[in-house]
Amino acid sequence: MERRQHRRKHISVELDIHSRVGSCSGRVCNMSLHDMFLTLDSGIAPGEDEQLTIAFSILTGRHLFSRQASGTVVRVSDEGVAIRFTQRDLMTRGVIEEVMYYVDLAAQCEKAA
Repeated sequence: MERRQHRRKHISVELDIHSRVGSCSGRVCNMSLHDMFLTLDSGIAPGEDEQLTIAFSILTGRHLFSRQASGTVVRVSDEGVAIRFTQRDLMTRGVIEEVMYYVDLAAQCEKAA
C-alpha cells in the first residue's frame, strides 16, 4: 500500500548538494512538490537531519536552467538519499514547481522529436 501523501514524478535531473560537511553530486530519481529521492555519484554524502542547499541543472534545449532550493535529509540508505524540501519557503516551492515544469517540457519535446 502506498503511504505517500504527494504524487511523485520519476525524473532524471542532475544536481549538486552543499551542506556543512561538504558537497556531493547526484541525480534525482523521483520528486514531488515536497520531497525527492536521489542517488549520489560523487562527494561526501550528507547525514540524516542535515540541512542542505540543492542546486539543480537542466538543459532546456537552448539554455542551461540552474536553480537552488533548500531541504533537509530525512533518510540515507545504500540506494540513495531522501530529502524533504523546506516547508513554508515560497522560493523553494517556486523552484521545485519550475524544475518539474521544465522536466515535463523536456519530456514532451523528446516525444515530439
